Amino acid sequence: MSSSPEQRPGQGWRSWRTLGAWALGLVVLTTCLLLGEVLVAVSGLRLPGTVVGLILAVGVLALVHRGTRTTARVVRESTLTVARPANRHLQLFFLPAAVGITSSVARVAEHLLPIGLALVSTFLVLLIGIGLLAQRLLRADGARGPGR
Repeated sequence: MSSSPEQRPGQGWRSWRTLGAWALGLVVLTTCLLLGEVLVAVSGLRLPGTVVGLILAVGVLALVHRGTRTTARVVRESTLTVARPANRHLQLFFLPAAVGITSSVARVAEHLLPIGLALVSTFLVLLIGIGLLAQRLLRADGARGPGR
């Protein structure tokens, strides 16, 4: 890598560190995904392996989030390096679900009433729960007084 005049000293090193962070983050997330798929295959769980992998990834991040050692910090930052851009384009992750639903329209139509009831009841439970939580938090904030 040649150094151009506008390139600051050490910038090449930072690009290698960024590449390494991306690689480590991808390895962590891919390992969690693979472990999730293996756990589902071995245990016979009736959950998608990707969901189990996501739960494992959240667990790993929760464990390393508490860690103050350099290794924990590097794993956390590397994983977040990969996760942040993925979160910016989260709508792309819904494409497989949309394709799955359209490919099984007959099955969805057969179970439309239970699906609709589940959607509406989940929405109402979340709406009421968030409303109650917001009221509780606002009351607690008001009890502390202004400016505190």
